Amino acid sequence: MTFPDVYGLGLAYRAPRERLTLAFEWDRIGYSSLLGFFNATGFQNQLEDGDELHLGAEYVFVRAEPARVT
Repeated sequence: MTFPDVYGLGLAYRAPRERLTLAFEWDRIGYSSLLGFFNATGFQNQLEDGDELHLGAEYVFVRAEPARVT
């Protein structure tokens, strides 16, 4: 089984003492790296590389405080 080459870059940000985290990710999918496999099977079309963009957020509703012994 053959898979395309994939590489990406991501970033997440959470301000100190905040409950909201924002995240962004960019992935480059190298579908053209599959041409060697498909050409061997008689596939004659072109495969173009693609980009994927992902955006996400996380909100923590319950903040647990660490247990303390005094």
